[in-house]
Amino acid sequence: MFVTAKNFSQLNHSIFLSALGTQEGETAEVADEARETYPDVDYSIADYVAAIYLNKWYIAQIKTIDIEDNTIEISFLEKKKAMFQWPSRSDIIWVDRKDILCKISNPQPSGKSKRMLKVNHEDAAKIEKLYSNKN
Repeated sequence: MFVTAKNFSQLNHSIFLSALGTQEGETAEVADEARETYPDVDYSIADYVAAIYLNKWYIAQIKTIDIEDNTIEISFLEKKKAMFQWPSRSDIIWVDRKDILCKISNPQPSGKSKRMLKVNHEDAAKIEKLYSNKN
């Protein structure tokens, strides 16, 4: 079962369970397993995250979450000097949840046109620390 930005707000508990084809206990087991594996982070559609791809970290936004496979569809931003922007062609992939370094606060619009996005210093430091600890 995929949860997307379009259907996220429309789901209720019973529809969610029937779409999964599971009973409530089975769904709870999947959720419990995800919490045991990643106890301190709950991700939501539209959250910004730092993710590792091809041994580098990137800033991305969550598009879809597959709770059964523990994978997340993300859309990468591209780095331009000290800021980020949305690429002219979407750069969207599925990653394992373990490849997400951390959730970050929403990057703030910056520059003359406000199309550039700036990650705050605390988030940048957290990303660098987590990335260096993984390597």
